[in-house]
Amino acid sequence: MLLWVSTAQAEVLVQPDFDAQKFSGLWHIVAMVSDCKVFLSKKDHLLMSISTINATGEGNLSVHMEFPRMTSCARPGQKVGSEGHFRVPALGYLDVHMAEMDYSSFALVYIYSELVGALSTMVRLQ
Repeated sequence: MLLWVSTAQAEVLVQPDFDAQKFSGLWHIVAMVSDCKVFLSKKDHLLMSISTINATGEGNLSVHMEFPRMTSCARPGQKVGSEGHFRVPALGYLDVHMAEMDYSSFALVYIYSELVGALSTMVRLQ
């Protein structure tokens, strides 16, 4: 008997005419959902974080995250193809799509990652 299981993943469109300069600034992460087993096992201990985002001259993003009662981290995001699509090479496979935003009060960000050998999706409202 042969059993084959396939997972489907829809392409997430990015914000039309994404402007990294307008997106730069201080963002509070107000909600996150994920199917990542590592995230789910630690979600009761996580508090919402703050991100400081700066656009670089090449169209990339520099992201510095602060976690309450935890350490901070800084990661560069490199633009991939279209505006609003980034990868973070320092973390292995981390694919970031800037899905929708108004640049002042909300941003919806999809993050696809591979952690501990499993693919996962995270959606953040900031």
